[in-house]
Amino acid sequence: MGEGPPCGGALGHCASALDALHRQRATPISGSRLWLESWTRAYCPPWEPWVLVIAGGRGPVAIAPLARRRVAGMVQITSLGGPSPDHSPVVAADEPAAHELAEAITRDLDAMRRPWSLHLPQIEQGDPLLDALAARLPHHLVAAGSDRPRLRIRERNARGYLSRNIRSSAARHRNLIARHGRQLDVAWEEDRGTVLGHLDEIIDVHRQRDLDLRGATTLDDPHVDHFYRQVLTDHEPQLRLLTVRIDGALAAYTLCLRRDRELFVYDNRMNPALAAYAPGLLATVETVVHTMTDDTLDLVDWGAGRQRFKLGCANEVESMTRFTAWSSRTVQRTLDLRRRLIAPSRTR
Repeated sequence: MGEGPPCGGALGHCASALDALHRQRATPISGSRLWLESWTRAYCPPWEPWVLVIAGGRGPVAIAPLARRRVAGMVQITSLGGPSPDHSPVVAADEPAAHELAEAITRDLDAMRRPWSLHLPQIEQGDPLLDALAARLPHHLVAAGSDRPRLRIRERNARGYLSRNIRSSAARHRNLIARHGRQLDVAWEEDRGTVLGHLDEIIDVHRQRDLDLRGATTLDDPHVDHFYRQVLTDHEPQLRLLTVRIDGALAAYTLCLRRDRELFVYDNRMNPALAAYAPGLLATVETVVHTMTDDTLDLVDWGAGRQRFKLGCANEVESMTRFTAWSSRTVQRTLDLRRRLIAPSRTR
């Protein structure tokens, strides 16, 4: 397992090839090279990039953008983008290339002189890399990942994408706002300066909603907070922001990244103080209506997770898989025991 390049240039030597393979395989924004570069700026160190490239006759045919770190004498390896990415960045042009990539990964793992674990989340179900790795790594687990609901626009008719219940609920809450004498304002922003100008209140609502749901927010982790902001900085030209305001206060938002004819929902939250008016529902409905009425958009990618609001506004779901392997059964059992001991303390 040779030394990887410095964080800042982790993908520079294969940037154009990775972009081409991602285009060929229709990898979403959240698995793209720019996204991975945002992650390396936030998480390296403690993670170190490790990128494997399989060369072909006319250029690379497979690339595994991975990351590694040493913890308690063991090497942990995952894909760039971290243990919980939205979509795997590992990509191969075809099945033979996937087998070559699996062979290269296995060869480097076998050459290591310390225990290791390999975690590759959010691989598309049916990707030949899964079977190729499973055939070579005896101590492994293949499990369901976090599926990705999407709304693909075919006909420009809102009734075809929003159920009667959703439309009725949205209308009922709009009427409730009016009956209470409150002012509802819904607006889209595309100017990058304007969008970033709302960042403080967006993060404030994000934190409030997380605390309301779970009693904690991942944004308290400096790496998570850095990555969240870095994505916005690195994707400035693609930023699109929907705000739902009640009497001027931010009640809900949908923060998106646009690429070509696709709208990726990067973050969306509602203000729990205004939950009685279902502003999150209003934001979701507006996102669908906006996409449906904009002839330059064909797809809303809701991101990973089978939340009810995503499934209620989706007409296709991409099934995902996670692949985990260990250098030995002993390493697997040790890590399983460690997770069981740590998990209870995190819920107290």
